[in-house]
Amino acid sequence: MFIGERLFNKVNIGRSATGDGVSRSVMKALIWRAIAFLNTATISGLVSGSAGIGASIASFDAIVKTSLMIAYDQMWNRIEWGKELENVDGDGI
Repeated sequence: MFIGERLFNKVNIGRSATGDGVSRSVMKALIWRAIAFLNTATISGLVSGSAGIGASIASFDAIVKTSLMIAYDQMWNRIEWGKELENVDGDGI
């Protein structure tokens, strides 16, 4: 997730003076969950011996964790601690 955050800090789409908008949070969550879906489907498919079971587990996991990630990201947007969004030139550091 650290690498994903670094990449997203280089793009200001969906970012406002108050933090990331909901659309940006959703996009970040969906991109991350696509990677995590493949990981979960592969591992659970290998463990269970069934690609169908692996896909079912990964689908349920993706829905729950995407929702949690969006809520978590939006919660952090309400917290002022550590925010320095003025004059962001793209590296986020």
